[in-house]
Amino acid sequence: TLKKETFLAEINKIKSEKLFFIGDECHNHANNKIINLLPNAGLRLGLSATPWNASEIIKKELLTGFYGDVVAEYGLMEAINDGVLCPYEYIPVLCEMSEAESDWYEELSVKITKMEAIKESGVHINDDALMHIYLKRSRLLGSLKSKLEKLDALLLKNGKSTHTLYYSGEGGGDNNIEDEKTIDEVTEILHRHGWRTS
Repeated sequence: TLKKETFLAEINKIKSEKLFFIGDECHNHANNKIINLLPNAGLRLGLSATPWNASEIIKKELLTGFYGDVVAEYGLMEAINDGVLCPYEYIPVLCEMSEAESDWYEELSVKITKMEAIKESGVHINDDALMHIYLKRSRLLGSLKSKLEKLDALLLKNGKSTHTLYYSGEGGGDNNIEDEKTIDEVTEILHRHGWRTS
């Protein structure tokens, strides 16, 4: 919606001091193209359940540059204790990279390290290009082939249960086709074990 000229034209009619912009899932706004599309609102609130980690310096700079510093945090345990979220078990499963995935991860990490070092030295770099490499690396981790194998093994071991949610990571590529492929692979595994999906 933000990219549509008709929407932008209407938003731009509102004086900035009278505009309150709430950016839901604001972690998705962490690149210059999106930040530049966001309205120049006098009041801004960014909402996200996806915190940045220590290595995501650019993401943090972009988001705090637009929305300001973090003013409130509400942790998972707080939400569970307050009865806002249902309690659940968190059981990490170790997933290893294949040799090709490991090589790709290392290559991306070297690029990130070099660009961050250049930036630290005070030389201007293309922040969008750096963010793109961070996203590629993140997507790689979200779509490791071993995750599908582990899911298959877990479903075989644990069987079916009711009221279960499965979240699928983004695909490893740069487009929606890869995302859909990953979702299709997860769905196929679930169907094979007798789960219905929607």
